[in-house]
Amino acid sequence: MPNFHQQVVFKSPSTSVDSYGQETGAETTEATKRATVRQMSGRELAAASQLYSDASWKVICRYDPDLMDSLTWTITYGSKVFEIGNANNVGQRNRMIEFICTEVTDG
Repeated sequence: MPNFHQQVVFKSPSTSVDSYGQETGAETTEATKRATVRQMSGRELAAASQLYSDASWKVICRYDPDLMDSLTWTITYGSKVFEIGNANNVGQRNRMIEFICTEVTDG
């Protein structure tokens, strides 16, 4: 089992509207978890690219059923923001979730 030393925040897009009826674009914090965050390379990156073509990062955390429907969410780790491309219940054992992500860059 990986060491969960990093703290990550799961955020969902908000559907709130301002006084003009426009969506605010704000995000809602859904969960804060301990996780393992690492950049993929080599065979692992090639295999992940078959599931999600822009895959470059892997985030692994303890299983939480609320996180399994998080494909429209983002994961924030320090100053990095990741878009979730795939969520995998590792071995269908309800112990860990493996997120295949791509880093979001501004500009």
